Order: sequence, then structure tokens, then C-alpha cells
Amino acid sequence: VKRESIAALLAFIHLSEGAASQAFAAYGAVLDHDPETRAVIDRIARDEEGHMRYSRAELTRLAPDARRAL
Repeated sequence: VKRESIAALLAFIHLSEGAASQAFAAYGAVLDHDPETRAVIDRIARDEEGHMRYSRAELTRLAPDARRAL
């Protein structure tokens, strides 16, 4: 697999995980009436943030120039 293809995939994953993280944070913000569900949604949001950090770190490692485009 070409390095450019990997960089494009990692950039896509990074941006997608960022969108998911924001969406789950918004879902959690409206669940004050249901603390159990909010806790699950908050956990998912944190998981998405971890995916975002990992994909960015891998993008930096494999294609340092591509990272600047994010």
C-alpha cells in the first residue's frame, strides 16, 4: 500500500472520528434526565477522542507533511 493512500485513509479516519466525538458530546449534553444513558454516551465520546488522537499520531508518524493539512 502506498504511503499516500495510508495518509489519505488516516486523514479521513481522523476527521471522521472528530465528527463522531462532537456528535456524541452533543448527544450527552441533552441527556441530563437520563444519567445512565448519558454515562454510556460520554464513554463513547471519550473513546472517539482516543481514536482521534491515535489516528493523528499515526498520520504524523507516517506522513508528517499531510498532518499540516488537517
